[in-house]
Amino acid sequence: MNEKFWEKPVCFLCDYWWIFLIAIVLAFTAYILRDYWLPSNFSQSLSNGNLNDNFVSQPVSTLDETPFSDRELQPQSSPSNLAPPDLQAIIGEPLPVVTVNMSWNTYQNDDIGLTVSYPPEWFYVEDSGRQTVNFYQPNADSTLPENIISISFVPQRIYDPQDPLTITGSELLPITVVGIDGIQYQDIEFSIPTQSYYIELPYREGTLWIMATLGPYENLVPQLHEMLKTLSFASQ
Repeated sequence: MNEKFWEKPVCFLCDYWWIFLIAIVLAFTAYILRDYWLPSNFSQSLSNGNLNDNFVSQPVSTLDETPFSDRELQPQSSPSNLAPPDLQAIIGEPLPVVTVNMSWNTYQNDDIGLTVSYPPEWFYVEDSGRQTVNFYQPNADSTLPENIISISFVPQRIYDPQDPLTITGSELLPITVVGIDGIQYQDIEFSIPTQSYYIELPYREGTLWIMATLGPYENLVPQLHEMLKTLSFASQ
């Protein structure tokens, strides 16, 4: 008996109909759940029949290059997040300043000829060469990146008011500390764990580098300026 041309396809479908049914069910399920496994903009374009929208180039975010003098950096007591979208530095809330009085302690470093007083209950930690001293608030952990006031003598670096030790991109402003003319500047971009304020002074054919935490949570700069009222040098 002659076999009709349609008999083989029909027999194949009869034998393997369940495979086609599974494929249809899987395809339908994938379509229903497309929002879970496709990006939202892709699935919307798929529904609208327009795939070209997914390949339109998006603008690339850039750093804020506004000059430091034009920026508005306002103190914030509790930053809303740890990475501001514009990457600008966050100035912390100034802590109550402990004014100079008879209860202050005195730090003296004969190796570099420096004396400065600091608030009671604060403490300091020196480096092994006595070239750097860090002052900490009460209950701070000096082994962690804490808010600090720091003074360092860098003998191998000749003071240059146009070439600061720390590159921040901020404006270099003049400052006079105990009769010595120097520069002051600060971080203008957000950094972890802290942003800082800096002073550099010419000292003993090197540079005296002074730093205080500026943010994002606490601002020790006013306290630094109070401490600098007590700074003195044995000799130049």
